[in-house]
Amino acid sequence: MGKAWECWAHPRRTARALQEAQDELEEARTVIAQFEAAERSLRAENDRLQALADDLAHRRDKLDEGVKNLSLQLVDTNNRLNDSRREADNLRLEAENLNTELKELRQVRAALSDFEKRLDSVDKMKQHYEERVARLRAKVLEQQQELALLRPSAPPIPPDESDWLLPLD
Repeated sequence: MGKAWECWAHPRRTARALQEAQDELEEARTVIAQFEAAERSLRAENDRLQALADDLAHRRDKLDEGVKNLSLQLVDTNNRLNDSRREADNLRLEAENLNTELKELRQVRAALSDFEKRLDSVDKMKQHYEERVARLRAKVLEQQQELALLRPSAPPIPPDESDWLLPLD
């Protein structure tokens, strides 16, 4: 009750106190309005940041999926690279074997060429031998005919080529 008497007893002090309270109330309302505006602004910013965070999370998920796909592609590429290396090694071995075979074939070709030359030489020798044999046979036949002319009593010797190496008498 003491407060009510103070209002009656000191109306100016009470009016001043009421005015101060009214000013403080206005100031509080202004601060509250500022806080509410700041809250709305912060909520809008929070919503924007949340949307951005959701978008970034979605992008991160896509990037994670992309990284996973790239990792799978890398593994596949590494496997293909290893297969290609093995194939290259096999081809290199095959090429070495073919080079060795080619060297052997060249040696065989050279040996065959040498053999053909020698065979040609033998063929030439055989041809000369056959020509010589033919000449000698002709000469033997001629001499047999001369011998038959020189010995008229001897029967003529028929030309028998199978026994031309037999003695003449």
